[in-house]
Amino acid sequence: MHPAFSIIFFTITSGLGYGLLFFSGLYVVLDRTGDITESLFSPLVVSSIIGLTLVALGILSSILHLANPKNAWRAFLRFRSSWLSREGVFALLTFPVVFAFIYTIIATETNSVTSKTTAIILMIISLLTVYSTGMIYACLKTIRAWNSPLVPTNYVLLGLLSGALTMFAILNYYNQQSELLLTLIMELLCLAFITKAIYYYFIGKPSELSIKTATGLSSRKVRLLHTGESSKNFLMREFGFDISVKKMLLLRFCSILLMVVMPTLCLITQPASFHFILIAVICNFFGLLLERWLFFAEAKHVVNLYYGREA
Repeated sequence: MHPAFSIIFFTITSGLGYGLLFFSGLYVVLDRTGDITESLFSPLVVSSIIGLTLVALGILSSILHLANPKNAWRAFLRFRSSWLSREGVFALLTFPVVFAFIYTIIATETNSVTSKTTAIILMIISLLTVYSTGMIYACLKTIRAWNSPLVPTNYVLLGLLSGALTMFAILNYYNQQSELLLTLIMELLCLAFITKAIYYYFIGKPSELSIKTATGLSSRKVRLLHTGESSKNFLMREFGFDISVKKMLLLRFCSILLMVVMPTLCLITQPASFHFILIAVICNFFGLLLERWLFFAEAKHVVNLYYGREA
């Protein structure tokens, strides 16, 4: 599939934003605000505002990706049958929930029932939205590389990882340390690496799809005589992307290095250094850019079989 930058930007920024909102809520639910002394609410307010801003930027990017942005409202009319519609509804619900969350942690005690209830709702909304984003792609049976539960799993894990790293940086900026959050980050780094490795193994297996299975003529010899095109058409440009194996493996290595390995090394060597934590956040972000670019570039629509290409 053609790796459009607007969608890459949307999935990364919204995933990061929702990950940040999730851990903001988790911090209240687990009553970890007692670790914050003088600036009790400031880190949570800042993390919530940054998270919501990233979500808004992601939504704007996804709307601009549409051929006709004026029709974006139509996506909300198919909630029962469309993951895109569910994602849109959950994304809009995020805004009043975040505003309510910020109000409760400022106006009430963070260990109050109201604060914890709002925090739990925020966490659920965050997970549902990112999961819905992943399912938009995972439900497409015509794209083998996406039609797997590994896709929404990776989306959720990588969103939580980037959000946790950013939350850790914000807390460190306020001279606060959280051993629990550091432990969760290390666990997420391991899980993200394992699930991504499994995903690469899954899409690397030989495909059972062929021009025979696509046409239903599996007992006959099928070959393409002519595509009927003198140059690449829309389907060939948008539903398939040519990338060499050497380049693909190099980008995979670089994405894992930046996304997982570098943050791990930074946090192991200097877990209390803001500069090292910031480097970990930046490396993770650029690693996600490569990972998400590959996610689209490596995916092949079944229509490619008609043009004699792999799917």
